[in-house]
Amino acid sequence: VQSQLSDDEELVEYLIDRKTIYVFAVTRTSIIMKKLNGVEHAGDLVRQFSASLKTINTEKYIETGSKLYSLLIRPLKFEKRSVKKLTFVLDGFLHYLPFEAVPTGNNIASTTDFTSMEYLISKYDISYRYSASFDVEQSAIESTHVPSPLSFIGFAPVFKDSAKNGSLFVNRAFAEESGISDV
Repeated sequence: VQSQLSDDEELVEYLIDRKTIYVFAVTRTSIIMKKLNGVEHAGDLVRQFSASLKTINTEKYIETGSKLYSLLIRPLKFEKRSVKKLTFVLDGFLHYLPFEAVPTGNNIASTTDFTSMEYLISKYDISYRYSASFDVEQSAIESTHVPSPLSFIGFAPVFKDSAKNGSLFVNRAFAEESGISDV
């Protein structure tokens, strides 16, 4: 796993065990494991945070976002390392937490202007993986696999009005006029 990370990337994997959350922070050169404290209500916080995003409840968003940052992110002290990319591997209810929307705590209590708040996404490039070990296995397969040239798969919705959506080829004249048939 470490060899696949870039120098400025950190893989953060959470493991939930009943009333305890363990977090593994892996960089190219180090591995840190922490047992997070005060996680008894973390599942409720995630549900409240998600609900506040859906209902645009500013006060609840700020309250739960600040608590989640303090609980799940602050103990890892990313700012003390030269981390620019965070890759999360989540467990349990943490799959429902959009980490990129978590406010970082700076200016959070003094404003309700969302454009002036700092979020995790404004400090780091954020991505997600289902499993760190799956990626290692997948890269081993890809290193031995010979890719086929020009392979493509595409998906598109189909609506009733076929002349205005993906079913353009039903109307041959429309397709020829628009130049699509040349593709």
